[in-house]
Amino acid sequence: MTEAQRNLAVAYLDGRGIKRDLRKGNDWMERAALQGDPKAQYNLGLAHLEGEGRKQNKKMAKFWLSKAAGQGHVSARKLLRTVKARDLR
Repeated sequence: MTEAQRNLAVAYLDGRGIKRDLRKGNDWMERAALQGDPKAQYNLGLAHLEGEGRKQNKKMAKFWLSKAAGQGHVSARKLLRTVKARDLR
């Protein structure tokens, strides 16, 4: 179920076969993330970090990246280390 939600989110975010809608895309991504999908958690963390389709929020970015990293998502782990290192500067 979460993979389908994440795929729908990506379709909205990228405008693949459907009108591009960042709000709907992020809403669907959040649904999948809340159900524990690590790819969705990573994507949502990235969206919060970059302010893509939602307000930039570093605290929420770290929260979602930590969730994904905790499930073994390698890119989330790397990005989280980078974000934390920037905080120390």
